[in-house]
Amino acid sequence: MQAAARTGSQAYPPRPPKSERFPVNESATRERNTHTSPKRAFRGARRIAILTGVFLLIGGGAAVAYLTTTGTGSGSAANSNVVGTVQLTAHFAAGLTPGSAEAVTYTATNTTGSSLKVGTISHVVSTGGSGCLVSDFSIAPVVSNTVVPAGATNVSLTGTGTLTFADTALNQNACMGAVVLLTLTSN
Repeated sequence: MQAAARTGSQAYPPRPPKSERFPVNESATRERNTHTSPKRAFRGARRIAILTGVFLLIGGGAAVAYLTTTGTGSGSAANSNVVGTVQLTAHFAAGLTPGSAEAVTYTATNTTGSSLKVGTISHVVSTGGSGCLVSDFSIAPVVSNTVVPAGATNVSLTGTGTLTFADTALNQNACMGAVVLLTLTSN
């Protein structure tokens, strides 16, 4: 059959739907799908085997087994047995004369990693002058009870002492210009 030549504005007729062009025999289709060739069956089995292998490789088939048990134990560590120390400094005015007294204030520096408490401050007096009697000077212990934070410097402590230079019946000229030193301890 020979197709007629179309000219100019002639349009092709619309195509019929696929179901009309290729009629389907449903009974033949069912028969065809129930029978699978050996080559086709092998190809499907191979696909399943490959997919199963990939699944196992990425961990989908990993098995985990474990046993349960009970246990006991303990742990311990000793605290530091070193109590840190603070550096105490006494401050008082120069020019002490026999029969006079000067107020003494205190600061502390804590270079440790822990806060430390300065309890009662005790004093030992010494002098730098030959013949100047240490017994002419007195100062009572001072209760401070100040907590000095870790790493703090020059923290003012509570409590004020009084350094007294006694006026005795003896000649005290040896104490003129002598340096009075207070050595401090605290608990």
